[in-house]
Amino acid sequence: MGLRRIFNSIITRLILFGTAIAIVTATGRYFMIADFLREDLERVVSAQQEALAGYVARDIDFKIQERQKMLKRLTEALPIELIDRPGELRAWLGERHEFQPLFSQGLFLTDVRGIAIADYPVLPNRTGASYHDRDYIQAALNGGTAVGRVILGRAANQPIVPIAVPVKDSTGKVLAVLAGITRDCPLGI
Repeated sequence: MGLRRIFNSIITRLILFGTAIAIVTATGRYFMIADFLREDLERVVSAQQEALAGYVARDIDFKIQERQKMLKRLTEALPIELIDRPGELRAWLGERHEFQPLFSQGLFLTDVRGIAIADYPVLPNRTGASYHDRDYIQAALNGGTAVGRVILGRAANQPIVPIAVPVKDSTGKVLAVLAGITRDCPLGI
C-alpha cells in the first residue's frame, strides 16, 4: 500500500512530469544545438578552404607571371645572330639562368620547326629533339606566350610545367621559341 500511495501522490506525479519535460527539453536542445554547430562548423571550414585556395591560386599565378616576364625579357635581350651559333647561344642561356634560376629544368631554344637548338643546363637528348607537337611550342610559334599543360618531360623524364615565348625579329616575324621548364606541379613552382 505504501508504494501505491507514493505513485498516486500529486507530488510524485509532478516530479515525474517535471523530469519528463526536462529530459525532452534537453534532448531537443541537444539536437538543435548539434545541427546549429554542424552548420556553423561547415561554414567556417568552407570559408577557410576558400581563403586557402584563393591564396594558393594567387601564389601560383604570381609565380607563372614572373616566369613569363623573365622569358620575355630574355627574348628581348637575346642577340638574334646567336640563333645560328648553338654553342654561344648555350653559353648566353647559361649566364642568364645562373642569375635567375626560376626554371628548375632550365631553358631551351627551338627553331621555327620546333627542333631544340640549344639548352641550359644541358640535359641528355634535349638538343636536337623535336618539340613541334607540344602545345606550348605551337602557341609560341604562332606568336603568343604560352603556359603548357603539366606533362612528362622528354628530356627530364619527370612532370614539368613548360612556358614558352616567341623570339621575334624587328618586323615581328617569329625566328625561334624560348622555353623555360619547371619540374613538378604548379604548387612547387
